[in-house]
Amino acid sequence: MKSIITVTKSLALLAVIFSLAACVSSHSQQPATSNSKSNDVGTAPQSTYSQQPTLQQPKPPADQYASNRETEEISAFYAAYPEFVGHKEAVTAIINAIQNNPQAAQAVSGMTREQYFAYIADQTTTLVQKFGGSIPTRQPAASATSQKNTSSNSKSEPRNRAGMTKEEALDKSLALHPSMTSDEVIALLGKPDETSSGTYGTQTAQPWNGITYLYMWKDENGFPTKTLSILFQYVQSPTGTLVYSVNSWQWRGL
Repeated sequence: MKSIITVTKSLALLAVIFSLAACVSSHSQQPATSNSKSNDVGTAPQSTYSQQPTLQQPKPPADQYASNRETEEISAFYAAYPEFVGHKEAVTAIINAIQNNPQAAQAVSGMTREQYFAYIADQTTTLVQKFGGSIPTRQPAASATSQKNTSSNSKSEPRNRAGMTKEEALDKSLALHPSMTSDEVIALLGKPDETSSGTYGTQTAQPWNGITYLYMWKDENGFPTKTLSILFQYVQSPTGTLVYSVNSWQWRGL
């Protein structure tokens, strides 16, 4: 009987131990599961962001800027020295030789643009002549003084419709004389700038019809500054025909 009771107590004790073990095991697994979920939630965004591609900023095209500057300089060279347009290969060869030679590049680095262009022109001419070619002769540019004088002369010597200056008309008007016909005056002074007609001598006993030839020299604003008026009277010529004959003439604005 005692042995049966002992066995029964032992079995009950084992049942309690197994039950406690099961509780402990269940309790210990819950935090692990929670931690696992927490880790999954925490690490998922990191994995997502780490997989996104990195945007790269474009690099400035430094070589393109340099190329543009060279193109502008070459264009400026041809504008200053148009006679070299037909020898672009020679010009390019000289420029490349300067850039590829450190000593030459250093020598031209201290030049002004005008000096640099003159140097390229000189070296290109030598290269072209070496191979039997030639460069067209450069026409000398007119000086500022000569341009100013030319401009001043053109302004001080306006021309009339016939293309004659006032001084030229003055010289030729010395040949005017009464009784010259209108055709003879046109042959002497050219066609007039303006003509008009009217009745003259109205305060005399015999009024007469006539025409006026007006030669004008205008300033840069278009205002007449010098005029020559020639009055013709309608008369009978020695041959019996009616013609316009010079009656008088007058200069104004001399």
